[in-house]
Amino acid sequence: MEPWDGVINLLAATGVAGFALHVLLPVRRNRLPSLLEIRFGVLALLLALFMASRGLFWISGFDAFFAISFLAVCFVPLGILLAVEGLLRRHAPLFLKLFALLGAFVCLITTLLMAPTSSMVYSTFLASFQILGLLLPFSWAFLRDRTQLSRRENRRISGMITLTLIGVPLIATDFSDLVAGLPVRLGALAILMFAYAAVHSARFPRQNPVFSWRVFNLILTTLIAAAAFIWLTDLSGWEAFFRLTALIFTVGLVLTLALELLNLRDQSEERALLRVLGALDMRRPEAVVSRLTRFSPFEHARLVRPGAGPVPADFRLEVGHVYRREGATITATERDAAAVLESIGADLIFVLDPQTQTFCAVEVQDANANTADWAKVLAALAKAHVGKTDD
Repeated sequence: MEPWDGVINLLAATGVAGFALHVLLPVRRNRLPSLLEIRFGVLALLLALFMASRGLFWISGFDAFFAISFLAVCFVPLGILLAVEGLLRRHAPLFLKLFALLGAFVCLITTLLMAPTSSMVYSTFLASFQILGLLLPFSWAFLRDRTQLSRRENRRISGMITLTLIGVPLIATDFSDLVAGLPVRLGALAILMFAYAAVHSARFPRQNPVFSWRVFNLILTTLIAAAAFIWLTDLSGWEAFFRLTALIFTVGLVLTLALELLNLRDQSEERALLRVLGALDMRRPEAVVSRLTRFSPFEHARLVRPGAGPVPADFRLEVGHVYRREGATITATERDAAAVLESIGADLIFVLDPQTQTFCAVEVQDANANTADWAKVLAALAKAHVGKTDD
């Protein structure tokens, strides 16, 4: 059983490490990674190290890889808490931080003392700590007052709950002392799904990364391919089918994740953004915003029109100026813009079409994303397009 587990873990580690490098290295932006990106990148590297060392141990039997995997997994709950905390832009309760931090050191000391053994007590302790380290931060996010969160934060919470319900049973299969009878462990697959969901949400912010057609097609293709392979060979039995299904789905998900990362890299350059928008008609703001959402950091850009929703009918902004939720100077216009931004859950807003007073609202994860600079470029580009049309 373990060679199959080793191959699946190594494949998953490759995909998660690719996600970590994409987040941490400035290959798609002219800036250093933000604090949130560093949190997710470090967590992804920690998980990739855990899966790679565990996979190498199951294939080679070298004890050093086994020790590294246990040392890495001790700090995974702490990494999850820091990532969720940064995702919601809110401090986690003190007891959650103490649980993750002190639990990591207790787990580390227990692992060193037990060197790690295969005893039921140790396996139960490690499984409980890992699963609670996943459930508690997500439960804290889910139980928050949803009316105090923005639309994007609510979508992320819903996605986290969905992934948790799917991921926890898969992670539980890693503890063979507790869950026996399965021909292959599936914890690495759950971690790979989390990485894919993070990338998919960045490219398609309004789609559910778990229940998308792409995932359904991948699952259907995997089942058909595994069944066909068994039918064409001498293999038989549910164990062979289960192993092949896990292997094919892991390979397919790694390849899909790689394509998503390549698309993000190619589509988030400022030069590519201006080249695409240069061919668009700015008087068709729906098409402009649709293309904007394919680029970072505009994954969550959306149209705002006066008289729609909480925006007053007489709401007006100056062309070429970017308004923030918290402006440096407080004029009457900036106060009105800040009130609108607060009501729609966005961070900055600017005029996209001066003729119809159509605005583009952007929700920014952190101030280091340089979104304001890009917004000024787009506002100037929109103004230039309208000027050419008037001429």
